[in-house]
Amino acid sequence: MCIKYDYFDTFVFMVENSCSAFELLKNSLVEYNTNKVKRNLDEIDKLVRQSEKEKQILIEKLDKEFIAPIEKVDIIEIAQRIIKLTYSIEDGLNMICSCDLASVRCDLLLLVQINESCCLKLKDVIKEFRNFKKSKMFNKNLALFNRVLDKGRKNYNQVIYRCNITNKSLNHIQEFKKILDSIIELAFIIERAIINNT
Repeated sequence: MCIKYDYFDTFVFMVENSCSAFELLKNSLVEYNTNKVKRNLDEIDKLVRQSEKEKQILIEKLDKEFIAPIEKVDIIEIAQRIIKLTYSIEDGLNMICSCDLASVRCDLLLLVQINESCCLKLKDVIKEFRNFKKSKMFNKNLALFNRVLDKGRKNYNQVIYRCNITNKSLNHIQEFKKILDSIIELAFIIERAIINNT
């Protein structure tokens, strides 16, 4: 008997890598030390490579699959967006390596916490994704994710406003905004996949 490949478990594994990358990013800001930042960057790079490897396996399995649990294009798009999220976290940590954080560290830490809580809520959504047609928990998690996301957007706007008033550079903030944008794009793709597959 052939064991069927589970695309949804792969999504969960990949988004867990993204959440782990957020933890490393947050630790880099909390306990700022250039050596630790570089070690954390190496760890995030390993997470990215693991996710890339899983995506390749997913694509190979999908290529041989006659009937997939959801549209093949949706499966690939979701996997690509999860990896894009992990890459944007890596870019955020690269930015930390290349700048003086003294003036923006508190703001960046707040943004990382916002992004991390959005990612954790999105992980809950992805864990229930396999049952989206009949799961009440899926809809509840999706609604909770959207509330956390709305709160995160408001906090981002407050940080940008504060930086404008104090004449702090917005370059650092924009890099972390790209992470939030990656989370939002992934959520949109999941919502589209739900519509395409109902």
